[in-house]
This record gives sequence, C-alpha cells and structure tokens, in this order.
Amino acid sequence: PWAVLDYAGGQLTTTPGPLSFTCDRARTMHFLALWFDAELFDGIGFSNAPGRETPLVYNQLLLPFSAPVAMAPGDRLDVDLRADFINRDYIFTWKVRLYPAGSAAPTVTLRQSNFEALPLESVTKRAETY
Repeated sequence: PWAVLDYAGGQLTTTPGPLSFTCDRARTMHFLALWFDAELFDGIGFSNAPGRETPLVYNQLLLPFSAPVAMAPGDRLDVDLRADFINRDYIFTWKVRLYPAGSAAPTVTLRQSNFEALPLESVTKRAETY
C-alpha cells in the first residue's frame, strides 16, 4: 500500500513514501494505475483492484504521463505521489523519474497533477468565493 486515506476525516492515516519500480523487460510506460481496498466496517468492504470480475461504480485511477517513458531491463522508475484533500476530494500530483540501469542521474523527469485536468467549473466551485 502507498497510503491509507480517510475520506470521512479527510486525513492521511499513513505517511506516503516514494514508490520505486525496477523494470524486468523492455516496455513503454504511459501511466500509473491506482486502485483501492475499502473497509467500511470491520470485515466489510470492497476493492476495485485489477482482475475483479464484478463491475463496481468506482473505477481505477489512471495517472497519465505527459510523454511515453521507454524502459529497458534494470531501469528504475521512481514516483513521488501526493494526494491532497481539498474541498471534499483528492487532488493527486505525481513526479516520475527514470534512472537507466546503474545511473545515479535521471534521464526523464515528469511532473503532473490531475488538478490541471479539472474542468474550469470544478476549479471555480473550489474557490472560497463560490
């Protein structure tokens, strides 16, 4: 798990840390996929993890990259992911760095946020003057 989010209280209940993935074969990355496991009460909950056969109202969250990231075996992808609870919803920001195998310097750095993808109406509704 990356973090535990408490929607009722709007607080992170764990401190999220950076994510790191090492590539096992050549591939091109276009996005990160996030999903959740929800616990509503002790022992009662649901998940939208990949591979579920039962469709749910909640889909997985895709965080696209602004450009495809080509990876080779041994390359490392570091991701700093942040979720800020603003006006009853989470705004996600993500920074992606690609380190070629054995390199200490990234060759690709991408910084993005789903805030930039919100319709202007959503942004306006978040203003204190709305």
